Amino acid sequence: MRPQQLERIFAEASEPFDMQYVAPFAEAPLIDSGERFAHLVFVPHGTLAPWQSPCSELSAPFLIGVREFLMEAERWVASYSAVTGAVAVQIPRTTMTQVLERLPMVRERMHPQVMRRLARFYWTSLAASGAPRSRPGSID
Repeated sequence: MRPQQLERIFAEASEPFDMQYVAPFAEAPLIDSGERFAHLVFVPHGTLAPWQSPCSELSAPFLIGVREFLMEAERWVASYSAVTGAVAVQIPRTTMTQVLERLPMVRERMHPQVMRRLARFYWTSLAASGAPRSRPGSID
């Protein structure tokens, strides 16, 4: 995919993109679980972390909301806060739908990306659970 193809779709978008600076603050999430899922969030600069255990930091560049988008969620399934100062660009869900319609290879890349993230979270969770059977090298 050529960047110009994506730029053209973004330029033709009917809804505006919203860019904001997000200060590091664990008390107030940038994304709050349960809120209406109307946009994906692209982070070109900074680090965010989901409110989950074990914690994993997401360093820029990063797109948040792929999981919700692919499963056609109506609400966010996790909360995220900035760990460092970050820039967040909200991409309207309708615009991302247009991207997938016009550039099918984007969907093809999204699915494996989500599966890698879920696998990393799953294995990190097992390694941090404290259960002896979940640790590498343990014997049942």
